Amino acid sequence: MKGAKPMKHISRTRRGAVAVLIAVSLTGMLAVMAFALDGGLLQDKRRAVQAAADAAALAASDDMWAHYGTNNGTDPDGTALASALATASADGYNNDSTTNRITVNIPPASGNFAGKAGYAEVIIQYNEPRFFSGIFGSGTMAVKARSVSGGQPGNVGILMLDPHLTIVAQIGDNVNILNGGGIFINSDATVKGDINEGPYAIYLESTAHITTGGIYTVGPLGREAGSTITYTNGGSLHTGVTPLSDPLASVPEPVVPAGTKQNPTYAPPKNGTQTFHMSPGIYGNVTVKSGATVIMDPGIYYVHGGQMNVAAGATVSGDGVMFYDMPNNYFTLPAGASVTLSPPVDGVYRGISVFEPRDITNEIHIITDGNITMSGALYAQAGEFDIRPTLASTVYNFGGYICDQAEWGPPGNVLGTINLNPSTSAPTKRPLLVE
Repeated sequence: MKGAKPMKHISRTRRGAVAVLIAVSLTGMLAVMAFALDGGLLQDKRRAVQAAADAAALAASDDMWAHYGTNNGTDPDGTALASALATASADGYNNDSTTNRITVNIPPASGNFAGKAGYAEVIIQYNEPRFFSGIFGSGTMAVKARSVSGGQPGNVGILMLDPHLTIVAQIGDNVNILNGGGIFINSDATVKGDINEGPYAIYLESTAHITTGGIYTVGPLGREAGSTITYTNGGSLHTGVTPLSDPLASVPEPVVPAGTKQNPTYAPPKNGTQTFHMSPGIYGNVTVKSGATVIMDPGIYYVHGGQMNVAAGATVSGDGVMFYDMPNNYFTLPAGASVTLSPPVDGVYRGISVFEPRDITNEIHIITDGNITMSGALYAQAGEFDIRPTLASTVYNFGGYICDQAEWGPPGNVLGTINLNPSTSAPTKRPLLVE
């Protein structure tokens, strides 16, 4: 345009403000990235450390349960501690006191189960190295996890597994369940059995006198006048309960070894006494004459189609003994004879005195004048126990019954006494994570 003056360019000096802003922003971004990345690694490691602590605590309590019959929920030989440390090491935490440190407390030293037998506490600290956050400091970041596992054996004195049979449990004797143990009946009593009394799941004859920590039954309880129930530990009758699953269902059946069935007779010299040892194996009839003492060595006795006949004045005893496959009458004991046997205290068959194969529905009869102690569980998932101490002076001591159905001294028998002690029987509840 005519007469217009040319535009004047103004020059400004840049003072580096943008560079400073970028530098500050990058520092913040790097900080966010460092915390995000290292934080994610820490969170992932936290899950791994917690999983390792859980596994180690369960390993310790599993070991205590495997030896519960002798350690009562403690760790006198340190095997539970060793199991916890081995499990943690297998998960990558070797207790080297540098990268990680493991503390095992049996019983727990803190929390709701502090000082309580049967529980184990595991604390794992892992020292996570810094990566991106190393620009802000040195050293490691501690990741810590704690776990507590354990429990007490389930207090099952009697467990009847049949879900529908009428009168799945018939009791006509003195039955004392010790230590607050309970009676558990799974039947809803909808299928008629061979006993005529009403639609009951459990039935008490007039001669029945029961002491128990509680009766838990799906179907109704029937009882005759004269029967008595004494509840301990604040127990009571509970009907319409949820059925209790077989706690021994996962225990594998023994494999019967090859061999010939033995039918031994243990007889001392005439009018004398003698001690014999009996070894695990396959047996039919076993005869123990008066004056003989037979000691059964630890192991599994595979018994089929025979009886153990123990004469008056004879005794049979042994520790760590389990019978397998006993579908027929087995014990014949007159007054003055006795059998005293304890079950295995560790291993897969701990706490089991009698194991009937799961595909056999036959009865096992224990009907004697003499006294019997088999302090483990009598187990017959599909079978029945018929238990009758036939004199008023006869006493049976067992750990507990877990079977499809059972009878205890039906009417007409002289009253004997049956004592059940769940604390000497097979564990019926597995350890759990509790904290």
